[in-house]
Amino acid sequence: MLVWIAMAVYGSINVLLAFFMKDIVDSATARNMDLFLRAVIATLFLVVFEFGMGNVSRYFLQLYCKKNLLSQKAGRYRNALYVSSADRTDIAAFSTDVELLYSQYYMNIALIACHITQLALSAAGIVYMNWKIALIVLVSTVLPFVVPMVFSGKLQASTDAYRKSSDSYLGFVQDSLNGLQEIRAYQAFPFFLKKHDRLNEMNERQRLKNRMWLSFNSTFSAFVSTLSFVAIMACCGYLTLQGQASIGVLIAVTQLMNTVVGPVAQISGEMGQIRSAKKLVRRNAVETPAGGQTFQKQISGICLADVGFSYDSQKPVFQNLDLCLERGKRYAIIGESGVGKSTLARVISGVQQGYTGAVRVLDSSGGILPVDELPYYIQYVAQEPYLFRLSAKENVYLGEEEGDGDWQHKMESLGLEELSGQDSAVLSNREGISGGQKQRLVIARALSHKTDVLILDEPTANLDKATARKVMRYILDSPCGMIIVITHDESDEILSLFDEVIRLK
Repeated sequence: MLVWIAMAVYGSINVLLAFFMKDIVDSATARNMDLFLRAVIATLFLVVFEFGMGNVSRYFLQLYCKKNLLSQKAGRYRNALYVSSADRTDIAAFSTDVELLYSQYYMNIALIACHITQLALSAAGIVYMNWKIALIVLVSTVLPFVVPMVFSGKLQASTDAYRKSSDSYLGFVQDSLNGLQEIRAYQAFPFFLKKHDRLNEMNERQRLKNRMWLSFNSTFSAFVSTLSFVAIMACCGYLTLQGQASIGVLIAVTQLMNTVVGPVAQISGEMGQIRSAKKLVRRNAVETPAGGQTFQKQISGICLADVGFSYDSQKPVFQNLDLCLERGKRYAIIGESGVGKSTLARVISGVQQGYTGAVRVLDSSGGILPVDELPYYIQYVAQEPYLFRLSAKENVYLGEEEGDGDWQHKMESLGLEELSGQDSAVLSNREGISGGQKQRLVIARALSHKTDVLILDEPTANLDKATARKVMRYILDSPCGMIIVITHDESDEILSLFDEVIRLK
């Protein structure tokens, strides 16, 4: 509300300035020194007030934009976390879209309050001074509103094309940087550089088109407004020559025309930009689960019936697989490389879809849990887990409270003593720690969040035998309802820790 009041007050000052200037001219023409001095002093005070009010109104304008952009970005981030597809992050929603909302939507909505106030008060002032001039002004100011609407469709299409182009470019850059290791390994630099240059050229071409349409929309509105202004001033001059208006009225109308024709052109251009950016506004808040949400069910078993999976629809990774896993047990899945151990783990956890047969995750009452609830009960820790750009401790607890001595105990039990002191250091260079350290940090994360079923893919890879046994004991002693471990280590001292060993062939 404050922004509208501030912008309206600021918009009215220029209108008042016209009347103050009229008093200066009329008092000078009448050779009345007292009235002249009072008019000059009052005008100076008004100019100073305009300067202060200009800064105040701009401050409230920026606060208004900040409030709305905070809400927009928070909503988009919630949407990305809870709703969007996990394999696609729309970075453009936080960059290009937000910039367009700032410059073309929220700024213009607030500025329109100023311009409408100027237009309304100026029109009233002109009617008060001379109704004949007001009629001419009315006819001349209609054109700047109507004519630019012809180009609104082009402006909308240009904005949409630029947003899509930016989305495509940013998505490619993010994807290629995430896969930098593969690009270097396969020496695919020429392909990615060529593709980047092509998308970059397309993106900048669309940006140019969009900016040119925006510029044309503004300049055309200004052109029509200028023609209207010239026509109005010619009519005002004629009335003055005929003795139907004073020189003071002519000066005041000239000033008021700046706050009629100018706002008309600005409102016309701003409305075009608002229409083009309006579709970017996301009004529906995403309903998100409350923090610390837990489910009261427990997984009693996981049953696979005639399950098969193939990546290329020709050679199956495994097929006709029947398996029943019970609560309270610790399972080891072993087998030669390529027999589908990791794929099976992803299928069981619900991460991998597209299999044949049936996978039923049963709760304590015998009901089947829906796939969208599985992440709350089953944690799958892959061989290449993801670490956030946070401290080691933040990566483990993710906002949950730490128990007394829990951090040090976890780090020692998992053989991560060297990371225990990095509770405040950001792991920005995630390549600076080994794959085994990454995985064990993520294991600590899974164990810290009391998951019901824990599935680990090669958790002791690249560890010496003593550390591997220590880590495995710590994992298997955790209070999880069921633990499934994929391991290449088939030594008796490791496999003896499990209740059952499942060998894939």
